[in-house]
Amino acid sequence: MTAVRSDLEQAIKDLLEILPGYYRMTNNEALGAVLPKIKELIDRTV
Repeated sequence: MTAVRSDLEQAIKDLLEILPGYYRMTNNEALGAVLPKIKELIDRTV
């Protein structure tokens, strides 16, 4: 399970690096709404 968790954490980190740029390119409203929520969750857990 630890290996799976590590892989999942890395996949999430990779995705979070890509999403802001994707949002800037597409101006997708749904993504724009969820990005601040994701950032807030991360800030609370770090």
